[in-house]
Amino acid sequence: MLSDAILTRLQDDVYQMLLQVPSLATASVLTDDVGDLENAAARALQNLSPGGKCGLAVVVMLPEIVSGDKNLPGPLMMGRVEIQIVEQVLLNRDAARGTLVRSSTAALRVLAALHHAVLGDALLYADADPVKPLPVKAGHVSHVVRLHCRLDGIAIPPKCTDIGATISGSTLTLTCASAGAAIWYTEEGSYPTPGNAGASLYAAPLTVGPGATIRAAAYLANYNPGNVLELSISA
Repeated sequence: MLSDAILTRLQDDVYQMLLQVPSLATASVLTDDVGDLENAAARALQNLSPGGKCGLAVVVMLPEIVSGDKNLPGPLMMGRVEIQIVEQVLLNRDAARGTLVRSSTAALRVLAALHHAVLGDALLYADADPVKPLPVKAGHVSHVVRLHCRLDGIAIPPKCTDIGATISGSTLTLTCASAGAAIWYTEEGSYPTPGNAGASLYAAPLTVGPGATIRAAAYLANYNPGNVLELSISA
């Protein structure tokens, strides 16, 4: 079962993996969690990498969730991993100090290393349009590598059971199957939450009249709030 820290873990896994790719040994590899990314990348381009060269930086961006499947529990999510390659042309193509690896070439090396890579529960695979140039300032060349991955079973707290409602004459009874859950309700259309001054804690069946609108939701410690039940009482 994966935790909700999966995105930061995935970013670190990709980062650590790229550090071990021999054909990228002369590039500076970093992540986008360095604060001022633009200045950090500029420093990485100027300074010698662990491989003793400069002029080429590989930046692993924090992955994003791009889609989910509403019909499957878990939930099943699709993530997008982006790696940006930045080349400072004059430095990088200097025979003495530069890596001599062009941005486009580095992008293909990144793609080759990550396509079909298995990182625990995440399988990476190339986007349909996996390598694209990026607009950058004069004297630089940049490409972005895009991959996708399926993220199964992201751990999320369970949700309170949906509220049940029965109406007998003018009496409305609310129930929740989650043991110990508190039901909060409103009668003026606002969201039923304990933090809402217009909400009331349900303690006994309500007397309702024609035209009334009741909204209710269940709450329980360490559970996500239940779905909001909305009832419009007809004449």
